[in-house]
Amino acid sequence: MATAGRAVLVSGAIIVLSLASLLIFPQIFLRSMGLGGSAAVLGAALGALTVLPALLAILGPRINALRIPLPRTHATAPGQGWARSRTPSCAARSAP
Repeated sequence: MATAGRAVLVSGAIIVLSLASLLIFPQIFLRSMGLGGSAAVLGAALGALTVLPALLAILGPRINALRIPLPRTHATAPGQGWARSRTPSCAARSAP
């Protein structure tokens, strides 16, 4: 558990402890949110620390064996899409 594992462990522990602070309030819904949130974060952190490394070790170099079909995007002309937001007409309306 080098740098990434330690980061997951510390961030998960901080979030669990901060959500567990909701347990001190007398309202039932706050206690429920604290317990549910803590359990969800604890499960995700434990999964990230145990299941994910084991799965990556099992798959090894076959991790990229399957191709994920992505929708093809066509290249847009220079005056379309995000390029249009950088035109002088948009820049003229911007705040100084």
